[in-house]
Amino acid sequence: TASAVGAWQARGPRAPLMPWTAAALAHETPLASDPAWESMPRLSRDGRWLAYARREPQARTTGLWLARADGSGARQLVAIEGAIAGLAFAPAADAIALLARDAGRCRVQRFALPAGPLHTLAECGPGPGLDWSPDGGSLLFSDVATNAAGAHPLLELPLDGGSARVASEPGPGEHEDSQARWSPDGM
Repeated sequence: TASAVGAWQARGPRAPLMPWTAAALAHETPLASDPAWESMPRLSRDGRWLAYARREPQARTTGLWLARADGSGARQLVAIEGAIAGLAFAPAADAIALLARDAGRCRVQRFALPAGPLHTLAECGPGPGLDWSPDGGSLLFSDVATNAAGAHPLLELPLDGGSARVASEPGPGEHEDSQARWSPDGM
């Protein structure tokens, strides 16, 4: 324990955090800036691309947008009925998976880059999380079905057409497992 404390102290003092003031923010560069509501930003694993959802005030659709990582070159890929509740890049950045919600319904969809098409892969549950496995072979998201405890587990959906498997088991009194994320090693 003493060696860990000594190593921590040897690192020296940490730089103080900059306060969030107007002067500090004046030096920041927005990745996107529009009167519309921008949400769900995700960077591709190689750090080259930024995907995000953008919805105009009072609109019935949400756009899926793609830009370079610095926010430049932004373009709308497709308009989705309702809202986009989750985004995930494929490991090779050749597709984007999304959760599309409207009228009480949720769909897992896949958009092939650069120009589509958009395919519906499965129905999904109330959880907002979605993630692509590190090997690109499956997606992880909240299942539309409930388990014996009445909660929504995470579902792993293989993209090769294999059978989906339940990946988690929330217990009694839990609503759903959400914010699905794979570890970098795929476990």
